[in-house]
Amino acid sequence: MNSCIVFLFHAGIETLRATEVKDTTATFSWDAKEIDGNEVFNVKIYVFPAKNTADSSIWEFSEPNQQICIVGNLSSNTKYAAYGVMFLKEFVPEEGSPNIVDFQTTPMINLFDVDTKFNAISFHFIYTAPQKIKVSSRTDSSIEVSWKIPENEVKSPPINYIVKANDRGCNSTQKDTCEVKNLTSNTFYEVTIEACSAENSSICSEKSDVSGFTAPAAVKGLRVSRVGSHKAIFYWSEIPPGTGKLKNLTVYVFPRGGSKDETIGKCTTTDADINSMPTCTAMALSPNAQYSATAVVCSEDEYGCSMESDTIDFQTPPPAPIQIVAGAVGRESVEVQWTPVLTHGFVGYQAAAFSLSGNSQSKPQTCKADASEKSCVIRNLQPSTRYTITVTSYTKTSDGKTLFGDEILFLNISTKAGVDLRKVVAAIILIPLFVVLLFLILFALRNRIPALQPLFNRRPRVDTVQAPMATISYRDGKTTVECLSTRLKTVTDFGK
Repeated sequence: MNSCIVFLFHAGIETLRATEVKDTTATFSWDAKEIDGNEVFNVKIYVFPAKNTADSSIWEFSEPNQQICIVGNLSSNTKYAAYGVMFLKEFVPEEGSPNIVDFQTTPMINLFDVDTKFNAISFHFIYTAPQKIKVSSRTDSSIEVSWKIPENEVKSPPINYIVKANDRGCNSTQKDTCEVKNLTSNTFYEVTIEACSAENSSICSEKSDVSGFTAPAAVKGLRVSRVGSHKAIFYWSEIPPGTGKLKNLTVYVFPRGGSKDETIGKCTTTDADINSMPTCTAMALSPNAQYSATAVVCSEDEYGCSMESDTIDFQTPPPAPIQIVAGAVGRESVEVQWTPVLTHGFVGYQAAAFSLSGNSQSKPQTCKADASEKSCVIRNLQPSTRYTITVTSYTKTSDGKTLFGDEILFLNISTKAGVDLRKVVAAIILIPLFVVLLFLILFALRNRIPALQPLFNRRPRVDTVQAPMATISYRDGKTTVECLSTRLKTVTDFGK
């Protein structure tokens, strides 16, 4: 048993104080008065658990003629009681027995006046600070810390552990974990923890601290646009920066119904581009396939990475055909032929003709073919017009929308010229008129142009040719007359 025995002048103890309390020691002091006879008394201080017997009391000696005594070897965070007894030099106690008082110990001085010989006080040792503090888990808005409770505190009165991170905090009674919520993402926090009395919050241990970092916020607004047969372009909303530096954002692509662990394609954006150019393109995807995607953003090493974003679903369209050629080209139509890559699993093909003449914004003319077909005819084209032909495959999504694949700019053609009946009729009418007009002009100029004179100024020429003599007989029944006759032959020659 520990006690403090102090040699004093004969005096009664009016006050007994716990002037300094630590986790394993308590310092007591008191006042002394001189009384008649100036007899010297001894003082012994008993300290024992509040609800225990004197058999387990603790005591300590002090130096003579001093009003101070330090009691050690105490258990932390335990309720005690103490009282002082005056003795004669021969260690014979004065008449009377100490009045033992049960009380709850506190670090404050509680004075209980029993009588002029015995006084009882209560005190509470400073709580031992939590040990082995660490950040056990964290999210983008919370930090959970854990610690080890000292063994000598396990059976002690209720302890309230107070954890604070800036202006946020949490309390945990008789537990070794506490989660601070509603924090800012991607931010450094100095987390403090102290053990306090559950009955008096002003009675606390020294503070311990640990560094905590919230993770970056999960990516919001992830969406996909411009999906091709082998690629997909992703976009996202701005990521809150916090105090940590964002390092990279990665979009993971995996088969629909799978997880990030089954990634078959991904794309990454780094540093400042995460917010200034919030986009990336995943390549090398399979055509005509169904995919899901999620995104994760990571900060500096201490901050870690965010949770996965909400998953989005998308579908790549079927591939475009190959070896595309133009078949028969008419005045108002063209036949488009191709060699397919796939023959099933999608709806079909669409060929389109875009005019390169006139209004480039005009609606293109199209034709469609089933997935098993290899050609179609684009009609309602303009004659003598240049066109660019594209062919794309397409399918239907689960929500009924049409999903077109990659277009291939493969061919420029010109339709054949058409026959204009109005021009034909005009030509038929104008040609004879032109001939008559030309003749009249030449005829009017016949005397001025020597070359025209033989054509327009010719006279007929007569040549007389001597024919053989012939005898002509005439009989009138009475007389016979014979004479010679000359036969004339006239030849008219206009060109000689």
